[in-house]
Order: sequence, then structure tokens, then C-alpha cells
Amino acid sequence: MGEARTQDFIANIVNSDEDSVVRVPRVYYAFRYKDHGYILMQHIEGQDCTEEDTDAVALVVKRLWAITPSPTVSAPGPVGGGPIFHRFFANHCSAVRYNSVAELQEHVNNVLARAEYPSHIRIDFNKEDGGKLSLCLDDIHPGNFRRDKSGQMISLLRMEKSLPGM
Repeated sequence: MGEARTQDFIANIVNSDEDSVVRVPRVYYAFRYKDHGYILMQHIEGQDCTEEDTDAVALVVKRLWAITPSPTVSAPGPVGGGPIFHRFFANHCSAVRYNSVAELQEHVNNVLARAEYPSHIRIDFNKEDGGKLSLCLDDIHPGNFRRDKSGQMISLLRMEKSLPGM
């Protein structure tokens, strides 16, 4: 399950940094049963963030966006490969696995064109961020973030998110 591999990858990175602005629950076990995926993960006590925590959540998001895959990885998707989970796609899951950022960009732009969006509304990943792969969070809602008893931020990484290319 790409979602669990991605979360565990991120947890290993941010949790190993004592000065990190965020912690991420570690994944203990993940499995599929029938049409559903289940992730058994570390429980971290805390209070859900509110709109008052917007600045702290922004710092967490900035940290998570900074996570990049190995330079040898060029395909968007979760760690270990697989479809991309994002609300852009029908049922929040891409129907195909992309071999490159260029393939993903072409698909997104074709969808926008077929949906009859004006021609100036197209995606150019190279223009946005140089085409580099990074964590893509599709639901930056304060409830997806918590503070533990010490005030440390926790990202629950509800996994409709994936690392393009990891």
C-alpha cells in the first residue's frame, strides 16, 4: 500500500530530526481487506488544531513540502510506486501510473481541456517548481494536524496524499 509506505517514509525523515517542527505517526502494519486499506499506526495523543493554529500548520506544510525523493526517482506516485491519491482524480485515485512528471502534466492538461476550462488554465510543473518531485498534500485542513501535550505539531497525513515520484 503506497499510502502506508509514503507515511512511513515521511515519519522516518521528520521523526529522526530532533528539531523538526512536526512529528508523523509511524506505520506498524498495513493491509487490504476486500476493497479497503487499513493502516495500523502509532497513536499520538493531542488536540486537533483549529484555525488559530494556521501559522503553525503553515510551518508544518512547508517542512513536508521540502521532502524530496531520491534523485534516481522520476515517476510521480507514492513511495514504492502506484497510483496517485488526490482529490483531482475521480474517486481520489489516478486511473493510471505515471512514468514521469511530463506524463502527469499532459494528463492533467488533457482533463482540463476536455472539461472546457479556458486554454490559459493549464499546469506547467516546470514553471511552478522546476518539475521537482515533492510531497503533495491535498487536504490542508487544521483537523489533519494536532498538537501534543508539549505543543509539538503532529501531522496525521490522512493519506489521500502521495509523494509524486517517491
